[in-house]
Amino acid sequence: MKAILNHGVGIHSGQFPRHIVNSQLDYFNQGKLNVIFATTSLIEGVNTAAKNIVIFDMKKSNKKLSYFDFNNIKGLAGRMMQHYSGNIFYFDPPPIKTSEKVDVPLIEQRDDLQSEVLINLEREDVKDNLKEKYNTIKSSISEELWTIFRENYYDVESQKRLYNYLIQKPNLLNELSWNSSSLSYDTLLQTMKAISHGLDNASNKSYKHVTFIAYKISKGNIKNVIDSEVQYRSEKVRDKGLHEVYNEVIFDIFKFMRTEAKFKIPKKMSVLQSIVNYILKDKIADYSLFIAKLENEGVGGLKSILLDYGVPSTVIKKFVQI
Repeated sequence: MKAILNHGVGIHSGQFPRHIVNSQLDYFNQGKLNVIFATTSLIEGVNTAAKNIVIFDMKKSNKKLSYFDFNNIKGLAGRMMQHYSGNIFYFDPPPIKTSEKVDVPLIEQRDDLQSEVLINLEREDVKDNLKEKYNTIKSSISEELWTIFRENYYDVESQKRLYNYLIQKPNLLNELSWNSSSLSYDTLLQTMKAISHGLDNASNKSYKHVTFIAYKISKGNIKNVIDSEVQYRSEKVRDKGLHEVYNEVIFDIFKFMRTEAKFKIPKKMSVLQSIVNYILKDKIADYSLFIAKLENEGVGGLKSILLDYGVPSTVIKKFVQI
């Protein structure tokens, strides 16, 4: 990254931390960068002072670019009141113009409607094709559990499976009744195991690796996570150079922080917490403090607001130490 920035070239990806993305966009708008290589994530609410847009291929991930996205990308050229017009260059035929249809699941109510959407409908609003499915779910759980499942807004069968998994393990429930931001590694391991085996229905031990990374991130040890992962992969894969391994690990850890630490794990932990408390008939479990630290790279309290302004977590921690 440092090498290409010195040559006036930037890279934009949704996997990068906010401060890296924001800094590069500022450099580009100030004329310090001449080119930014970007994924389609750049069109999501970001303004740049670009005059020329080059579309390398007509794909978004592995799917063909839609006409809607194509127009959004074109709209990035000639903005920010710095250019009167913009230029668009592309090498493949553009998407064919089609009429865009907005699918509203609550109104359409197709047969494959997600269960978490279905149970948030009132009985009288459910269409005939889904009434049997709705009634089956309703009759299979208690009224209180129905309310919890609705509020969790998560796949119903997965939640039922987690509930059945937990009621068969009374000793585990005690381990899951924690409410601290500074929990032990073993406690987090048992928590992630319950999520993996109960909610996700996974029989493998991948939760151990997820636990290790999540625990380190919650402590703010991102460099430690990267170094440990590099050492592990270097010993496992001998045909790659250290530089290549570092690049892969850094990208994967950034991706984990964005998709797992900031969304998937907090969501699943919240589901687990609600069902644990329902079974125990008490509000003993409270994972919110840990979730906040995980989402904010170990930064707690009001200081986490600075992350939204593009301040790196390492800088925030140094301020706290002063």
